[in-house]
Amino acid sequence: MNGFVLARNSSGGNRSGGNRSGGNRQPLCHCDTMQATPRVTAEATILLGINPEIPANTMLYSDLSTLRAQALEFFIAENVLTFGDFTLKSGRKSPYFFNTGALCSGRQLATMGQLYAGVIQQVAEFAGAPVIFGSAYKGIPIAVSTAMALAANGSTTGDSERRAVSDRKEAKTHGDVSGFLGVIRAGDNAVIVDDVITTGGTKLEAIEKLREAGCTPLGFVIAFDRCEPVDDSGRTAREAFQEQTGLPVHAILSVHDIIGTRPELGERLRQHLATFATEQA
Repeated sequence: MNGFVLARNSSGGNRSGGNRSGGNRQPLCHCDTMQATPRVTAEATILLGINPEIPANTMLYSDLSTLRAQALEFFIAENVLTFGDFTLKSGRKSPYFFNTGALCSGRQLATMGQLYAGVIQQVAEFAGAPVIFGSAYKGIPIAVSTAMALAANGSTTGDSERRAVSDRKEAKTHGDVSGFLGVIRAGDNAVIVDDVITTGGTKLEAIEKLREAGCTPLGFVIAFDRCEPVDDSGRTAREAFQEQTGLPVHAILSVHDIIGTRPELGERLRQHLATFATEQA
């Protein structure tokens, strides 16, 4: 697979096909099936939560349906999303495995960055946030590729100066002894990027570190939401984390997107989700 090449239009912006749309200002993982999105007027974009400050010719993806469809094809083709019989770190069995660590070539990283950047562009609250933060280690290439994708998009809203920042796992005792890689300043707003969400421990550490540095976390973008309940209430890990922190978690893709668009995989994935309800009954 050659990845997804975004055509550059005559005005210099990158665009993919389709029409602009969006949901309300809720996290961009709807945990339901993907549906065709109707064309909306410019006035409706404000009501639907599309970022009105970004000109149409600088949007990486015209709408979330287009983004998610391309993300699903990309993740499967590049063996990020694989199907079989897996045992997760938690000890649970799963019919699929998701791993952004499989993305390491320049082409793969460029496409991954475009997907994260595309979601960031769709969230009005993320407009102008100068920091894209990724926790060491997996979050580092995500933050860097996302910042580069936003810069390459040619936006006039400051995207070219967004900074990729990460934390250090080990403290340095010489030279730059900062706890961060990259430049972070008191008063900065930050969008945090990561691959998935399970217990949320690493993400809680990221929030704490950013706030200690005088930076305000605005929310998260993750690649994949398993939508698996974590307690008797039926809340998913993403929902529980949002309630705990008060910060939105937007997902590029969810397991329900797969169920809704891949009938050959849907039944097995539905059965997998049903096991959680059985265990909690």
